[in-house]
Order: sequence, then C-alpha cells, then structure tokens
Amino acid sequence: MGLLRQMLADSPVFLLALGESAGSTAKDVSGNGHDGTYSGATLAGASAVPGDLSPVFAAGSPTYVNLGTVAALHGISALTFEAWIIPTSRNGSPYIEMVMGVEDSVSNAGLLRLGYDGLSANTGKPEFALVTSATTPNAAEAKGSSVLNLNERHHMVGRYTGSRLQLIVDTVTAADIALTGTSQLNAELDIGRSPTQGRGWNGTLGFCAAYASALSDAAIARHYAVGLREAVVIG
Repeated sequence: MGLLRQMLADSPVFLLALGESAGSTAKDVSGNGHDGTYSGATLAGASAVPGDLSPVFAAGSPTYVNLGTVAALHGISALTFEAWIIPTSRNGSPYIEMVMGVEDSVSNAGLLRLGYDGLSANTGKPEFALVTSATTPNAAEAKGSSVLNLNERHHMVGRYTGSRLQLIVDTVTAADIALTGTSQLNAELDIGRSPTQGRGWNGTLGFCAAYASALSDAAIARHYAVGLREAVVIG
C-alpha cells in the first residue's frame, strides 16, 4: 500500500486508483467525496501501475470517468495533476489523447494529454495546459518534445506553482514556462476524454489525482519510485 500512502500524505483533492473490478463507481480514496462514474470502460484490465488492476479505455467506444465539477481546483494559485499511463494506440486528427482534466471552453480549461496543436508531428508528445486569470481566454501550454511510446508505462505530472507551469514525466522536467494568475477550472472534469472535445484515451490509466498545491520535486520522486514497485487494488 506504499503508493496510496505516499499520495494520500500529500493531501490530494481527489485520488482515483481506478482498480475496481466491477460496478460503475470509481472510488475517490482521498476522503473528499469526488467519486467518479465509469462510462464504457473495461474494468480490471491491463496494469497502469505494477500489480494494479486498471480500466481499459478506448476512444472509439467512448470510455471515460466523469467526476463532475471539482470546485476545489478553481480559482487557486497552485495545483498539480498526476497520473500513471500506458498508451496503446493513437487517435487520428487532431492527434490528441486526453489523460484527464477540464476542457469546457478557451477560458475554462486545464488538462494533461498526449498530442497538441492538431499536428501529426506532435502525436504522442505530452502536454500540460492551463487557463488562469492571467491568460484567459487562452491556455498556457507546457509542451514536451519527446514522444511517449506505445505500450510503455509513464508517470505524468502537470504542476502549476503560481509562477511556473511545468510538465514532468518520470521525474524529468519535460517543459517549464512562466505563468501567473488563478486557475480557471469551473466545469466537468473527466479522466480518459475531453468533456467537450472527445479525444479519448486509448490504453490504461491508474492512480489519477489532483492537488490544490504544487507538489515538491521530492514528493513527485517518492510517488514515482514507489509506483514502480508497488501498487494497491481498490475494489
């Protein structure tokens, strides 16, 4: 239970291990009551974290988890999104696969995804995008330059510190740009798809979490190290 303990120690707003073997509820184990609802996912599929059972998502179905609006992530000056991912196939144009986040409008969004700018050349490249009060009506985008290959496990973190927007993959900073303002995330949050654009995830996802703070480098490194060797099944 090491990974779960490590993540809970950092006070997530929500933490969905996505280890259910049946039913329609994705349990939020943070204690904050942000349970999600599965739509179309095949439960107890391949492992997104070693030893864990994770749902299989397919963009064509579509499959996703709906958490509704998470008010604690709106209007704050620091936050973190975190997920373990295994992509298994790519989407066609606009070449984007959503991991998790809000995408209501150009003035209300924050998300982790693979692919950006609608370009095939960016297929499989990670991105963390966030709209703040300083950027609206557009999102700031921390764009990674390296492709995350299919059928490989990765730990993906998007962090906003109040002055920097950062994308961190497997503890390595993949992108880091200046950003200020408060988050604009006042709409439905989904795991595995964009609530308004689709762009569904293909593969497995596990231990998806959000924090109303900027996780430290040390905390991210702990989560990564423990996640490589341990997991817990939430059922």
